[in-house]
Amino acid sequence: MKIYVFGNNDLEIDNSAIKLSKILSDHFKDIEFIYINDINSFSPNEKVPILLDSASNISKVIVIESTDKLQTNMNTSNHDFDLAMTLKLLLKLHKIEGFKAICIPQTLSEQDLLDSKSIISQL
Repeated sequence: MKIYVFGNNDLEIDNSAIKLSKILSDHFKDIEFIYINDINSFSPNEKVPILLDSASNISKVIVIESTDKLQTNMNTSNHDFDLAMTLKLLLKLHKIEGFKAICIPQTLSEQDLLDSKSIISQL
């Protein structure tokens, strides 16, 4: 399984997904984590890619599978807007059939990150 990881390692508010991916890689050796630094280069081969990203205005890890659930008006950076719009475009162009976005709260403690690894088992 491949999981596409979004975020900025240099910004505390935007690196919880990167931190979680490093924890998960120790527990799930069969998962390939692909780090996306440039949204313009995001071109998944899977028909239903799995994404890992931080999100604002959530208090626990959630999985989103619909663009209707993506908020583009509460952005903390252009990165958030670009990912939502890219997913909508990929769907419209039939490049993907769907997606699973694992959304990590921007402010999540190290222990909460450890506790949230069970979300992967549900995929």
